[in-house]
Amino acid sequence: MWGYDPVAKTYVNTWVDTNDLAVRTDYGYWHEPEKTMVWSSKQNDGQGHFVDYRITEEFKGDTRVFTFYQLGLAKPAPHPLVNIVFTKRKPPPVR
Repeated sequence: MWGYDPVAKTYVNTWVDTNDLAVRTDYGYWHEPEKTMVWSSKQNDGQGHFVDYRITEEFKGDTRVFTFYQLGLAKPAPHPLVNIVFTKRKPPPVR
């Protein structure tokens, strides 16, 4: 579930998944010129370490590109984990 927090002036997302060891909270910003939402989060890996994640959502007309990155522990280089391309279906012809 996500929404805009007017006090923090940012988008906030809460993700609950049985694959994760804890609830993840993401903080996001909308970049209007690029039509891109950028999220960042930090999550416990269950072994006492926190892992940094970045998520981008690029909106390109009828297409949305969702990419989920993990930032490296030694070097903050992003490692893509998930890349999903969503395409809006064309409406069926009117009869």
